Amino acid sequence: MLHTERLLNYTEAASILGVQKRIIRGLVTRGLLAANPGHRCGSSKLLLARDVQNFKEQYVDLAVVAERFSTSVKWVVSCLKDASIPIFVVPQARNAQKRFVLQQVATRVRIPPKNWYRRKKQRFPALVR
Repeated sequence: MLHTERLLNYTEAASILGVQKRIIRGLVTRGLLAANPGHRCGSSKLLLARDVQNFKEQYVDLAVVAERFSTSVKWVVSCLKDASIPIFVVPQARNAQKRFVLQQVATRVRIPPKNWYRRKKQRFPALVR
């Protein structure tokens, strides 16, 4: 039986997701993407294109959410944590992190402006509509 499923190397997968190759390595390490040992081209590990597309459809980068609300990723993380919304973290070099949240949450969440906290003197958790 011939296996005709499309395979991607890490660079191609990174391009599709709009991230760096080291993020793909982190996603594989954390088990969100599977690099099957049987899928290799020389020393390159290969991923199923279907798996990469599924990840893209299920998760969104918190930088995209922050941009949508014209705020910082740090503020979005703070609001999501206050609302007990799970964030998926992929460590990067030099103590940096790439953060993702489920697409269905990202489309429903509302992030308050940063100055809301100062005006109300209380935390405003991210609201899911």
